[in-house]
Amino acid sequence: MKVTLSGPARIGGQRKRPGDVVDVDLLTLRHLEAAGVIAPELASAAATDTPVSAMTQAEFEAAVAATAKVLAETMLDAALEEVVATVEAEKNAALARAVEAEAQRDLLQARVEELQHILAEQTDTTPAAAAAKTSSPAAAPAAKSTRKSGGAAKG
Repeated sequence: MKVTLSGPARIGGQRKRPGDVVDVDLLTLRHLEAAGVIAPELASAAATDTPVSAMTQAEFEAAVAATAKVLAETMLDAALEEVVATVEAEKNAALARAVEAEAQRDLLQARVEELQHILAEQTDTTPAAAAAKTSSPAAAPAAKSTRKSGGAAKG
């Protein structure tokens, strides 16, 4: 009989994924049901091997509901796996960008410190350097002429 798996299973040495439709015997069906990888209602309906034409309306509706439940769960699982994979990929990309940004920040911080050191060397602000700057001729104010104009007075 054919059943749709609602969870991962190993059947006949092969790994099967949720949503896979597998052909199993009654013993394997019971094992799958015990492992919780198929809906119990579906297992019961499949185990009877009753053709749809021989089912009562209630049995048919129960089998349809069980199949719909398994299909919905399988679709949900597949959609969730896809969303989780997308979110994980985005997270990993964001982490990679963060690591790169931190490395760039560290390089820029080192460069700032280097430039600050160079600037400090070029603009030495020690008291001796400051005194040397004020005693240099370029720093002295220009002398003003104290001479008065002594022209002849008109009279």
